[in-house]
Amino acid sequence: MNIKSFIYTLTFLSVLFGCSSPEDIFQPIANTLVADAGANQTVAPFTEVTLDGSASTGPEGFSYEWIYNGSESINLSSISEAIVTFTPEKNNIYTFTLRITSNGQFDEATVQITVTGALVLDASSFTGDELNLKDIDGNFGGPDYLINADFTIPAGKTLNVESGQDVTISIADGAGIIVNGSFNINSTILLQASAAGWKGLLVDGGVINGNVNSLTIDKAGSAAFSGQEAAAITFTNSGNLYLSAYMIITNTISDLGMVLTPTTSSNWDISAGVATIDGKIPVKAPIGYLPKMNNIQEVTGNEYIHLTTSGAGVTEGSVTGTFLFSNRKYLIDGDFTAGSPISTSSATIYMKEGAGIVGTEMSINSTTIEGLNGASWKGIAASVNALLNDVTITGAGSATHDTGSFTTTEKAAVYGAFSTAVQVKNCEITNSEGYGVYLDSQTSNAEVSGTTFTNTTNNDVSLPFGMVGSIIKTGNTWSSNTPIALRPSTNNVSSPWIDLGDGVAYLVTENLTVTSSQLTLSPGVHIKFQSGTTLTVNTGIIAEGTVADPIVFEGENNAPGSWNGINLLGTYKMSYCTINNGGENALSGGEKTNVLFNSSSEFAAYPQTNYSFENNTVSNSAGYGVQVFLGKYDPVTSSTTNTYTNNTGGDIKLP
Repeated sequence: MNIKSFIYTLTFLSVLFGCSSPEDIFQPIANTLVADAGANQTVAPFTEVTLDGSASTGPEGFSYEWIYNGSESINLSSISEAIVTFTPEKNNIYTFTLRITSNGQFDEATVQITVTGALVLDASSFTGDELNLKDIDGNFGGPDYLINADFTIPAGKTLNVESGQDVTISIADGAGIIVNGSFNINSTILLQASAAGWKGLLVDGGVINGNVNSLTIDKAGSAAFSGQEAAAITFTNSGNLYLSAYMIITNTISDLGMVLTPTTSSNWDISAGVATIDGKIPVKAPIGYLPKMNNIQEVTGNEYIHLTTSGAGVTEGSVTGTFLFSNRKYLIDGDFTAGSPISTSSATIYMKEGAGIVGTEMSINSTTIEGLNGASWKGIAASVNALLNDVTITGAGSATHDTGSFTTTEKAAVYGAFSTAVQVKNCEITNSEGYGVYLDSQTSNAEVSGTTFTNTTNNDVSLPFGMVGSIIKTGNTWSSNTPIALRPSTNNVSSPWIDLGDGVAYLVTENLTVTSSQLTLSPGVHIKFQSGTTLTVNTGIIAEGTVADPIVFEGENNAPGSWNGINLLGTYKMSYCTINNGGENALSGGEKTNVLFNSSSEFAAYPQTNYSFENNTVSNSAGYGVQVFLGKYDPVTSSTTNTYTNNTGGDIKLP
């Protein structure tokens, strides 16, 4: 029982026994114990608080005991002195009881210390090499720190969010954070605007280390740092990021969420973490950083990742080995020459006007590539392999490519260099301003199949004629009646040419000479020849059509003398062929004719297994229908099997 309770009890007894006053029973003890813990206080966090119990009274020699009515450690300077101190690190209401005791009697008083407010971060905040940030708002829900003007983490200094803390920094309009040193995030931090918006983070030669939990940047990008674009976070001058946690950039004021400049550190890496960035353009960065952006999540409102290039003549190095475009939209804003393989999957790639893609190894799948806002662009060029499957290419072919080390000769949506394996399968190529597919390739590994060509300015495909049988497969839809332009070839594969469809013809643009294997044409194949061109067969030709599907050789202009004709120096098996409009110029060793039999082989006599010419229609020659110059073939004896009409010089000329 304390002294006050004891007095009250005596008073009650005095009344009960009829005494006139309590004093008749009990006389008060001199110097009664009265505890006084001082006045309640309101202070800012990290302010030293003094608890003063010196106004307490009682018998000489009474003792003091300060009792904190909370669970956390607060590091009182003492618990047994009249005056003690502590420094609160968190906003809270701290309640203390002061107990004074004498001769077994005691008295108590309480005091409240309200800690509230946020600390200001400015140039004076760094008193050493490291500034540690703590969760000081407690359960109050307010910010822990305030930044009222640009706050710089100096080079050689570290701003550290301590482990286990939940820190909020509120930043004034127009202010930002400049990282010249290190910003280490070992817990959770929220960088938010104190009002409408703030400038953002400029990592200028410094580093952000995001090790655990998350970094949230809210309402940033309201203004630009000097020499930079307005963005929530910018990396320059070897500015670096290592993220193995979560980054959330939300409510971005500018169009740009994150910007990397060409001077960003090559060690910049968020591939171990996850980032969600809202805003029109979540990231603008040199294209070499693309492989480290795969963990940037698509957010509603994102338009595309903006990838900058060094332009034609500069080979872009990848920071990890593969340029991967996957499951989102991208903008390539200049000529892109890839020094590492390119791979795409379920992506949309926009090309800036006049830009192009040049690479060695490409695997492009389920992807749309088109000019930004309908702009014209150069197209894709490959020097080793380009495998395109389920790809839509629109508005390409505006110009040739010139990287200094690799130059294309023709405009095309897809260009394959010499010996390049270009496979275009199940694709759509629309509005090419050059060719759809142009192949210098002399390899049989190339292929065009299942592809739709629409509004191609030149031919849909241009390739060496010797590769036709291995490259042109079924399922294509052509944009014109002469979709495939044929050029000379250094070799020939024996795979048969396929029928392109009713009324659709191959177009010979230069003299064709079969110097290896043999030229094999399937029934229904239709070949048109431009003026001045000749088909010369040094090795062999097999052109066996049918009554229903004859094989047609004719001039592009469909008039007598539209092309030179066929010069047969090797073996030939030709039946149900229609040969029209030759005889423009005399064939080598002979005269103007649709067909010149020029084989000197002793076996070139009719009939022989490898020498036959039957059931053909030879017409509209500007010279002879056929001429026998060398060889023993006698078309007269078999004339009843061939049909000759409207040949200006006559149907047959013998030696």
